Amino acid sequence: MTIARSSDVVNIDGIQDLESVGGTLELRSLDNLLDINGLNALIQVNGSLVLEDLGSITNIDALSNLSLVGGEVEFHGLGNLMNINGLSGLSTVGGGISIHNISNLTTLQPLANIETFSGPILIGSLPIENLAGLENFDSLGYDIDIEWCLNLKSLEGFPPSVSNLGGGLSIYKNAALTDISALSNVNSIGGTLNIRSNNSLKTLSGLDSLIRVHQFVFVWQNPVLLDCRPLIPLLDNVDDEIPGPGLGDIPDVGLEVVISENQATCNSIELFGDLVSWGDFD
Repeated sequence: MTIARSSDVVNIDGIQDLESVGGTLELRSLDNLLDINGLNALIQVNGSLVLEDLGSITNIDALSNLSLVGGEVEFHGLGNLMNINGLSGLSTVGGGISIHNISNLTTLQPLANIETFSGPILIGSLPIENLAGLENFDSLGYDIDIEWCLNLKSLEGFPPSVSNLGGGLSIYKNAALTDISALSNVNSIGGTLNIRSNNSLKTLSGLDSLIRVHQFVFVWQNPVLLDCRPLIPLLDNVDDEIPGPGLGDIPDVGLEVVISENQATCNSIELFGDLVSWGDFD
């Protein structure tokens, strides 16, 4: 079911008895839609739930009865949305979460009741300070992208029970980020690790348990990053899980490693060959 690209739609009250959608439910580019109260009865969406470019809605409380989305939850460009409290009853998401470019959304806490989760995660351009709300996700089998969250200070809320990431992990352009210690239980990344352009990040403490990355490792353009020692178990020449994914001098990384444009103490892969020379990082 798609309702899209109309300036005439101010409400969707005509579907107020709708309890289940067999496929995807999309509301897109409805500039004058004032609310989504017509979804008050909705319990289940078997496909994806997409809300995009709905400039006038301030809340999604009408979704409070929704418990299952079989596909992706995709919210983009909701400029006046103040919270996602309407998702507090959601327990199952089967196709990922993409929440991006919502300038007033300061917390993901209403997602805390999600217990069964599959799919990629994109969290971007939100004024959140942490990842609280993601704690109970039971598995992370696909890519995780956390980007352009300029107020994000820590990754607190990252699921502590997850040790193996099936996809990649990208932490990009989070200007206030100083603490990634919530990643301390992660020991394997199935895709690429990308830590780039985080202007306040001084240490990679939190990656101490990481011993396997199946694709690339990029740590670059983090201008104050001076302590990369937590990556020693990953980037040394010891194969921590035989056989590791890499065939060269770094057996725990499957493809190329790029460490560049950080502070001098964390600016080259060659530093990992002489650990004594790393000196004082305080």
